[in-house]
This record gives sequence, structure tokens and C-alpha cells, in this order.
Amino acid sequence: MNLRIYLYEYLYRKQFVFDNDIIQLYNNISIRKADAVDHLEMIIALSRKTAAEEIFGDIYKILLISREETDGTNSTKQNE
Repeated sequence: MNLRIYLYEYLYRKQFVFDNDIIQLYNNISIRKADAVDHLEMIIALSRKTAAEEIFGDIYKILLISREETDGTNSTKQNE
């Protein structure tokens, strides 16, 4: 398989893990009363997810640019 496909798969799985972490935390606090540690864990999980989404967005942009350059569909190349 192509390295690009492995990277897409990795990003998808990591997003899935971050989403599941938040879902698990919500489930934990729905069963019992949330304390300060629960709130802190939620803040950390949401911060990790937000940071990951920003990094993943940048990686997707890089992959798109890379694909355009290898396919020859870059708009700057078409104008030359």
C-alpha cells in the first residue's frame, strides 16, 4: 500500500480514539456525580482533540498539495 494511504488510515484511527475518549468520559460522569478530576480529565481530552484536529487538518493540506504535485493537477503548473 501507498504511504499516503497508511497516513490517512492512521489519522482516521487517531480521530476515532480521541472521540471515544470523550464519549467514555461523558459516560463516566453520567453514571456518577462529576468531581474536579473528572472536569480536568474532560478539559484535557477536549484540548487533545482540538490540537489533534488542527494538526490533522495541516497534514491533510500537505497531503493534498503532495497529491496535486504528483498528479500534475497543481493550478500553478496548469497556468505555465
